[in-house]
Amino acid sequence: MRPTRRPAPPMEPYRASSRGGAGKPRELSITTLFRATTRTRTGETPVPYLRLSGHWLEQHGFTRGSRVTVTAENGKLVLTIAHPPPRT
Repeated sequence: MRPTRRPAPPMEPYRASSRGGAGKPRELSITTLFRATTRTRTGETPVPYLRLSGHWLEQHGFTRGSRVTVTAENGKLVLTIAHPPPRT
């Protein structure tokens, strides 16, 4: 006999992170990602890595499935929605 699942508790309203939010600048860390090197060399090469996630992205129009254009300038990255996700 399979145990019955309890319904998930209701979600609490979203509150801004203490690391920024509500229109405040966010400070993120650049970490390291190790990528496999080319076929002729063995090992891994460290590269800078930046991960963005959170409700704040959706609040600014960056919904799941959107395509984003990244423009790089000296010391600055600009993210622009290139194509919104297809409607289902």
